[in-house]
Amino acid sequence: MNKVLTIWSKEFKGYFHGPSFYIVSGLYTAFLSFSFFMLLKHFAKQSMFYMAQTQGHGEGVNLHGVVFVGLISNINLILLILVPFLTVRLLTEEKKLRTFDLLLTSPITSMQIVLGKYLAALSVVWSFCLISLIYPASLLFFTKIQWGVLISSYMGLLMIAAIYVAIGLFASSLTSSVILSGFIALILSLGLWFIAWTSVVVEDATLQSIFEHLSVSQHFGEFMKGSIAITGFVFSLSVVAIYVFLTERVVESMRWRA
Repeated sequence: MNKVLTIWSKEFKGYFHGPSFYIVSGLYTAFLSFSFFMLLKHFAKQSMFYMAQTQGHGEGVNLHGVVFVGLISNINLILLILVPFLTVRLLTEEKKLRTFDLLLTSPITSMQIVLGKYLAALSVVWSFCLISLIYPASLLFFTKIQWGVLISSYMGLLMIAAIYVAIGLFASSLTSSVILSGFIALILSLGLWFIAWTSVVVEDATLQSIFEHLSVSQHFGEFMKGSIAITGFVFSLSVVAIYVFLTERVVESMRWRA
């Protein structure tokens, strides 16, 4: 475990050494701030229209459904593009710089290498997710927030982020080309969302049920509704475990060739 933490510490600190991380962080924050402002503006317009139509009767427009769902959906879209950019450096750059050969010949297992790098990238990506909680918290003194549904939504976001990181790490193990590994990670991540379309096309009820279970959008949607189901965690952890295992197999094959 100490060796995993050593690799985690080295990789985690490595993210903060170059200017690219701070540029990405700035763009991420700027986009979310603008997105949050526009969502609030849209919510205000909908609320005024609803009040005019109902003359003040009723519960009003749902803040979570309009603002927070939109915000978390935008974060997911950003992570879909951002995570491949953050994870390609984990193995691809080391192979290009020939430092990976030294790591392979060191007294450390392939799984320890993979886990250390995975946890480092996951820590960075999860920090991006959790920082965005500032936006919902900023409304705490102005309106009532459905914290249960919001926390459930963020749990779904963290699960999806974990999947993206595992896919990105696997893609970075396949090639020494940064562009190619980033492209592979993006395609594999998008594939999890496209499975939902397959469940609509297939007519067989059994196959439909299987594709729905394999669809990340199905599980993410349940989290967004406030439903914390065990199947969502099992699905997410299973996908992460599969890609971490595949990455370990690729790294182990490199060790034999080193």
